[in-house]
Amino acid sequence: MSARMNRLFGRLTELEVDFELFDRRIQGVRFWQLIRVELFRRITQLALNESKTEGAWISTRDKLESFLSSFSLKALIKEKKFISNLIKFILLAFSFKRNPLFTLRKDILFFGSPRRVLRPDGFWWDIYTDFIIDELTLSSVTIEGPIEFEHRSPAKTKELGYLNFLNILELVPEYMGLNKVNLTDDEKAFLQTLEIEIQDRFAFNVELTSLVLTALRKRRIRKPFYKLLLKRIQPKVVVVVGGVGKVDFIRVAQEMGIPVVELQHGIIGPHDIGTSYPRQSHGRVTFPDFFFTFGDYWNHSAQFPIEQDRIVSGGFPFLEREFEEYRHIPRRKQILFISQWIVGKEISQFAVDMSKLPGLDYDIVFKLHPLDCIDWRDRYPELDSADIRVIDKSTPSLYKLFAESQVLVGVYSTAVVEGLMFGLETYVIDAFGIEMIQHFIDAGAMKKVADVHDLVDSLSNSHLSHDLRSDTYFRPNAARRIACYLKQLAERNNLSE
Repeated sequence: MSARMNRLFGRLTELEVDFELFDRRIQGVRFWQLIRVELFRRITQLALNESKTEGAWISTRDKLESFLSSFSLKALIKEKKFISNLIKFILLAFSFKRNPLFTLRKDILFFGSPRRVLRPDGFWWDIYTDFIIDELTLSSVTIEGPIEFEHRSPAKTKELGYLNFLNILELVPEYMGLNKVNLTDDEKAFLQTLEIEIQDRFAFNVELTSLVLTALRKRRIRKPFYKLLLKRIQPKVVVVVGGVGKVDFIRVAQEMGIPVVELQHGIIGPHDIGTSYPRQSHGRVTFPDFFFTFGDYWNHSAQFPIEQDRIVSGGFPFLEREFEEYRHIPRRKQILFISQWIVGKEISQFAVDMSKLPGLDYDIVFKLHPLDCIDWRDRYPELDSADIRVIDKSTPSLYKLFAESQVLVGVYSTAVVEGLMFGLETYVIDAFGIEMIQHFIDAGAMKKVADVHDLVDSLSNSHLSHDLRSDTYFRPNAARRIACYLKQLAERNNLSE
């Protein structure tokens, strides 16, 4: 295929070095890191002939603007659920219980993920932080943003604040045109030059100026809010999930002298936009003070912009618990496909082609990525009519599906690596992003397949290795270890293994 992640990422880092983008300032702000992820996402989608928003959650801002621009009685009826969520969203913004500005002092502040998982106990868990919180002897509070004005409830997290009030502070002035950023002529000229350069290097037109203005407007609101929040809570340590989208928060915490820890939440590697930066940018990048990985292997997998001794093997508590819960389930002749929104079409078509093979002695299960669940029938119409069991809800658990399956097929989702813990025969489709798991292909733990016939041949002649030490990739006793590390940071401001 022509579009490859390593090529696109390579061109991006060359651009960053050539134009010294991590040093450049717009309106006195080092702007590049604020737009880097979104820019690369757009370039990637254009390279794969995806539309701007296809396959992704519509942002809170886009959803509201779309509704307001087409407001009518008909729209009101059509968006009944949205209106209900919006009302709840506004009420929660001013709720004494859920507004984090009303939170009392805590030792640790977690900035978690709204993508919670429903577990058998009936609660929605933040799978990256809740297990750690259960092991902590220090006080803590978690904050999280919404997904399309919604929060999963009931949440497992007892001390939980929502960032709805911040979202309102961002949205209302934006919609009313009150939060304007006026660029100088030199700044406009520089951004136009950069847009032309991006078009020359990637052959795509990206509205860079619009990206920068949006990021600066958000920063103008977020920075004082985060400063007030941190002064109110006075944490000794802050912990973030998905730090690449929380640059403003990390900058404020570090300016206030609060150590920041990021928890790994997905596959990382040399072409990962969230953890790999050109060496020339090190020291100029806003990045957490410590990065806790799933295990030793990941410590050297990316080009981190911090010292190696600050990259620490912590583990993945959720995977560890799920493995223990489901490991004894008997297997069946089942092939599990793991979707991934950016290459979802390729994976779904592969699964459909597989289901049409005569004499295939396997059941096929297709586990949708959370980003796919909203509109998968529109995105993958052929999947809806195929002889395939499609999982578009939180249940059954992904890890139950791992345990009961024999074969796993995907591209570069974190789940593809997690499946190795369950001893699955793992095959990866030769599609965009496969470079992220090249190590596992080289080690013989996974095999790259070009089409369904290649996969069928591989199933009958499997020579995949199951000798990889899973604790190298997912360090055991994760929750207790990470809780211990956080206590050390809170009490002594350093770590010791």
